[in-house]
Amino acid sequence: MFLFWWTGKGYYTFGVIVVVWLVFAVLLQLGLPLLEDRPWFWGLALVVSAVVNWTVGTRVNRKRLALPRAPGIKGRLFYKARHRFMSMPMESFSIVIAATGLGVIIWGFISPSAYP
Repeated sequence: MFLFWWTGKGYYTFGVIVVVWLVFAVLLQLGLPLLEDRPWFWGLALVVSAVVNWTVGTRVNRKRLALPRAPGIKGRLFYKARHRFMSMPMESFSIVIAATGLGVIIWGFISPSAYP
């Protein structure tokens, strides 16, 4: 059973998420008196991961973007990219990452039991 699958350099997406989370973990430890370990902080890390992944994915798949594709948003987000993560072009997977990050941020603010 596979947890993650990719084609080409799609594994960069997983690397981007891990590296950005590590950077945020170091920032949290360095700014511990000022920053609290809250869900919004890790949601922000996911949103930043999505932005970085969109940039990396767009650059890696640049050749493929120059080819004609179907008009509309579906043609922009779901095309036969050489570098994919979980069957989606790398930059399109950023939408999933950002949505997850926003969900974590919202959950952290509305959930009274998230942190005391």
